[in-house]
Amino acid sequence: MAVGLAAIDDFLGPSVPQAQVERVWTGYEHHVAQLAGQGAQLIVLPEKIAVLTPAAAMAVQGRFAAAAASARVWLVLGVGIDEGARSRNLAWLIGPDGTLRATYQKQHRRRANAVSMPAPVSRWSTSRGYQAGLAICKDMHFAELGLRYAHAGADLVLVPSRDFGADAVYAARLSALRGIESGFGMVRVAREGLLSVTDAHGRVLVRGALEPLPGTGVLAYLPPPGTTRTTFQTIGEGGGWLCVALAAAMLLFARADKRTQLNGAGLRARRTREPLV
Repeated sequence: MAVGLAAIDDFLGPSVPQAQVERVWTGYEHHVAQLAGQGAQLIVLPEKIAVLTPAAAMAVQGRFAAAAASARVWLVLGVGIDEGARSRNLAWLIGPDGTLRATYQKQHRRRANAVSMPAPVSRWSTSRGYQAGLAICKDMHFAELGLRYAHAGADLVLVPSRDFGADAVYAARLSALRGIESGFGMVRVAREGLLSVTDAHGRVLVRGALEPLPGTGVLAYLPPPGTTRTTFQTIGEGGGWLCVALAAAMLLFARADKRTQLNGAGLRARRTREPLV
């Protein structure tokens, strides 16, 4: 399956002039159309392209629903929604018919008024037989969500992200580790980071850096979907607890061995002090 990755390293905050906002949104629409023209069936854009009011978010959703329908592609994009007393960090999945198929909400956030809820498992079937799932950036740094997707049968997870420049390679590799653990490929698109595609064995299929307008678009080809069963899928966090138990046993053994050595040394010392008869 051909997958498109696109990102523009320009954040659309409240103070950005409207003309620049329009240039960035138009740039993303251009990337969607261009990647679809190159054969992409699925296109992933980054996390929190803009922070929007609820009304503005609905307008953007409608705009990219039209873009997805026009290009006949699955489309994933991330936005922040500021509702005043609370904020949400969302990833939208839009189908080739322009309808909203799923909304994923980021779980691991820093802001005090950020809404959090139990991590959903948003999985759907692509036209090429992949069982795909959604996550946002830091959520895929934790093994639990990856394991839940593995148990749900996902063989591909799409991860719109935002990194911090210096941690770009680290964040991409840590996310790819979740795929190795749980047996799925990953498409990760990060502002201030990297565009990366890895398979279920952690092999890097595509990796590219980003730039401001006009941004970067990359086409990647995924191998056919298949079942990759891993040890971690079977034992889960039990492997970690097994390591803890082994470490504790080794410490106890070392202490017992040291006590035996000290007792033996004391016995030899007493024998050397006994008078000869």
